[in-house]
Amino acid sequence: MRGLSIILLALAVGCTGIRKQRQVVAVEAPLYAFDLTSEVAGLKQSVSFNTEGASFGLENTPSYLVLDSLPTVQGDFNLSFWLRSTSEKGDYTQTYLRAYNSEDRQVNINLGIGGFRLTGNLNSNTFSAKNFAQGNAASRQYYDLPRLEVGKFYFVSVNKAGGTIEIYVNAERYQDFDFDSDTELQFDRILLGVLNTSGDYVNQFTGNIRNLQVFAKTLSEDEIYSLSVKTYPEIKAFNDAFELSKFNLDN
Repeated sequence: MRGLSIILLALAVGCTGIRKQRQVVAVEAPLYAFDLTSEVAGLKQSVSFNTEGASFGLENTPSYLVLDSLPTVQGDFNLSFWLRSTSEKGDYTQTYLRAYNSEDRQVNINLGIGGFRLTGNLNSNTFSAKNFAQGNAASRQYYDLPRLEVGKFYFVSVNKAGGTIEIYVNAERYQDFDFDSDTELQFDRILLGVLNTSGDYVNQFTGNIRNLQVFAKTLSEDEIYSLSVKTYPEIKAFNDAFELSKFNLDN
């Protein structure tokens, strides 16, 4: 019986580990943060600000915001923010965030939505492509990713540690990568709303971004969860309205 008790205890401990609930924990201050519910300094065009955050692509294009003169980020980091796409177009990638080095614009991380799924690239490594090589067709792994609903706010958090990229959506792991080469990145500018590498503004994002925070380290799952919990009360009314809009209340 004593042996059975030990086995049951071990199983209980194992199950407890598997079913561990997320905890609200203290999160150290970010390196910098932009609420984006009111106007911020930076080069901008056709961007509006209100309680829904910075709004892009709703009227004129190109629509973008450049956050420059930032403390340089190098080594491990985390990008966290609320994101809502309001475009029904899924046949091209909408780039909503590009963090890059002002001295060498090819050193960058781009984040976007393509086919209603999150995608992007780290330097020459393309998240959605087979073997992560630029120019390759989309991988099966990419097509298996959950689609994001148009009109709904999601909390997106991206960790970079060396060649490892971890993407979380609503504090749940969405996708992760381990790249073998071309992974060094330091950046001092963030471009929101479009992709711009050589002059033209392309890949217009249509939607909202708010509560952008940049940390000079990766965040744990509990820390990511805590960030989402802290700011969710500001988002809840928008997502409640989105869910209500699915019902035809006129009949």
